[in-house]
Amino acid sequence: YTVHAGVNLSAGNFIFSPNIFVINQRDYKLVQIGIRVKYKMFTYGIDLGPNYLIPEVGFQNRFFKLSYCYNYIINEGARSENTHEIHFNWFFKYKNRKQLSLRMI
Repeated sequence: YTVHAGVNLSAGNFIFSPNIFVINQRDYKLVQIGIRVKYKMFTYGIDLGPNYLIPEVGFQNRFFKLSYCYNYIINEGARSENTHEIHFNWFFKYKNRKQLSLRMI
């Protein structure tokens, strides 16, 4: 099973989005926690998993979000390497309603 949960919390011009991501598939198990902060058009975030730390910085408007992440391995025994990621999310309009915030993972 895979479970992903989060919430958007507004505080002035800031939107805080804590989240949790859980995967349990046979012998593979993962729990990742993170938080995103949006201030005006800028987004910042950090995720923490068992062997890695992922900082993120990005730009978001009402049409799309463009962000950069660096997957930093903190456990030298892990069988993977540090990676760079670029994310692009396009936001589709839903039933002509004004959209204050949209969470894309």
